[in-house]
Amino acid sequence: MEKDPENLEYLRKQKVPDLVDGAIQALVKERPADARPWLAEYFDYPPHGLARGVKKLEPWIQMGCGDKPYNCPEKNATFAPDGVTPDEMPDLSQHNNFMAEFLREHKDVYDALKGKKTPNGVTLAHCIKTGVDNPGHPHIKTVGLTAGDEESYEVFKELFDPVIDARHGGYGPECKQPTDLDLSKISDTDMDPDGKYVETTRVRTGRSIRR
Repeated sequence: MEKDPENLEYLRKQKVPDLVDGAIQALVKERPADARPWLAEYFDYPPHGLARGVKKLEPWIQMGCGDKPYNCPEKNATFAPDGVTPDEMPDLSQHNNFMAEFLREHKDVYDALKGKKTPNGVTLAHCIKTGVDNPGHPHIKTVGLTAGDEESYEVFKELFDPVIDARHGGYGPECKQPTDLDLSKISDTDMDPDGKYVETTRVRTGRSIRR
């Protein structure tokens, strides 16, 4: 292909050079016996099923990374793999998470929500599966509840509202997440001016965006 400025500009805008460079770097790092099928799989993104790196992990980990609901007898993680909420509430007597703690004291909420679904088909079983499959640690209290979609917060609000409130030590449904983008309020104090203690630092952020 001739180095036509218009073609080069198109490739730049599509970030093709970065993509190809990343593929080459990954290729020389992996050094597969046959590069062509390896590259074909590399460019098949998003992957269908499991990614290459995940396929190298233990089977019980792979079960939780594919397109199917997690169902692993080895880890006793077998609650509602079909997404259907059982009529009877599962035994949560040995679980240490906010969801289990609330439902142990409010079985009536489970009974009220077990037959409901969001417009996308998310059930109560989908939302509490993580907390049922993972009893948790006696000294580490997890949430045990996941929203399958935005509508879950409304359809199952009798469960989500008190769990969120308990997890954050007082954060009811009327509360609003504070936002402050004033950069002048960020401290510029050097935490290790002599370079004796800090090796690395990390800033973690997260945001939910309605599409």
